Amino acid sequence: MKGVLAVFLLAAAYFCLMMPWGVFQDPDAFYHAHAAFLLWRDGPLLAFPWLDLTTLGASFADHHILFHAVEAPFVAWFGWAMGSRITSILLSALFIATLFACLRWLGIRYATVWVTLVALSHPLATRLMLGKASPLAITLFVLGLTAAWKRAPIVAFVAGVLFALSHGGSVFLLGSVFLLACGDVAYHAVVEDIALSRAIRATVWREILAVAGGIAFGTVLHPNFPENLAFLWIQIVTIGLGTPFEHVVLGNEWLPSLPGQVLASFAPWALALILGLTGLLFAPRIHDRRRVSMMAPAIAFAIPVATLLALTLKSRRTAEYLVPALALWIPWLWQMVDVRAFAVALLRGFSPARRRIVFVTLCIALVATVAKGTWSAYDALHDGGYRDDQWQDVMTAISVRADPGDRVFHSDWDEFPLLWNLDDRLRYVAGLDPTFLYEASSTLSDAYRDLTYGPATSTREQAWDLIDGRLGARFVFVDKGAHMALFHVIRDDARYHLLLESDDAATFEVISP
Repeated sequence: MKGVLAVFLLAAAYFCLMMPWGVFQDPDAFYHAHAAFLLWRDGPLLAFPWLDLTTLGASFADHHILFHAVEAPFVAWFGWAMGSRITSILLSALFIATLFACLRWLGIRYATVWVTLVALSHPLATRLMLGKASPLAITLFVLGLTAAWKRAPIVAFVAGVLFALSHGGSVFLLGSVFLLACGDVAYHAVVEDIALSRAIRATVWREILAVAGGIAFGTVLHPNFPENLAFLWIQIVTIGLGTPFEHVVLGNEWLPSLPGQVLASFAPWALALILGLTGLLFAPRIHDRRRVSMMAPAIAFAIPVATLLALTLKSRRTAEYLVPALALWIPWLWQMVDVRAFAVALLRGFSPARRRIVFVTLCIALVATVAKGTWSAYDALHDGGYRDDQWQDVMTAISVRADPGDRVFHSDWDEFPLLWNLDDRLRYVAGLDPTFLYEASSTLSDAYRDLTYGPATSTREQAWDLIDGRLGARFVFVDKGAHMALFHVIRDDARYHLLLESDDAATFEVISP
């Protein structure tokens, strides 16, 4: 227990250094912080009238409700920005400590080395610091997957319940546990030559049912049930699997990853995998009686890892599940390697002086690879982003004039979290994901996309027909950095009165003729 606590404290200190103080890289952080504050003040969000034009207006579910409940007291006590950062740091440290405890539970050697490698992994470290529910989700992912292998159905059930209440990605846990069972069956049927029917009966069926039952129970227990079922369908199937790129402009996290990008981001893990497989060839622990039993998890955990790798190539956001899955798989390969004999085999034939050179070279290569990934994560977190007070001045010009329920036309769907955090009395056009607007009205979604991104930005009448005619908006907000063409259309039209312009944005009041 002392070791877990020490890992938690060290991880918290590390994430304090990684955290960008003053900016957020993902606008969703503003949404989560404000949703947590409203939960603290008013209780669970049972409706979402701020986006009444989208499917969220008719069928909303706060699928991060557990995360918002955890974040709520920190937001209330320390303010939304500081509270969000404190929550991210604590939950990220909790993830690292939980992974360490799970590796110890599995009997993995060098658990400290593996969790350190996880904490320093670029794609994961970046996502942990975005002010979102990712740290809590992958904590439950690791716990549920470990509990399944350890035949602990009660723990697996609890992980399923909490996952369903904290994140829409609980299908990743259920799918990974099922794939773990497939790998387990394959090992016993092929390697140990056990009858297939017997291997199937002996696998982790209770744990699969426990996770599925936990997710189902958490889904029904959710305050937004049964509306959360329709919401999850759009979130998982329409957005996650369908991904309508041809109709909406999605966030970068939904975009595919190139194989070269994945290899560069996961270079330390690729190096660990290559060295581990090489060690199996040259220095296997042949005389270790546990070696045979270690082959089962080494094969079983490889199946969900391969699937998550394929999903990461389709969508970058899956990297947050791939890294912990790698941390539960690659150590099993090293469990079957005699590290001392491997080191001797690598250095055989070298003089003592050359051995030191080879050893130092390998250490430098490893440190350089990890350091590059860590710096890439740090640089990504501190390069640009949204300031804590982003657009506060120009939105104040709207707030002092607006009545509750007035609609604000804004130049992009991902601006909604920041604007809503600044003024939750008003209604907006689209937010959280553009697919919610597209599912509610494909024609409105297409018109909104064409006006903000397409050639219609050069046509004043098309802008007026949408902003005033179809939406009945009373105010307009434009991000000048990304939508300068739209800014010129609105500014040069006398039917819009400029309220306030800053270096990066401007707000207008609609003057009906």
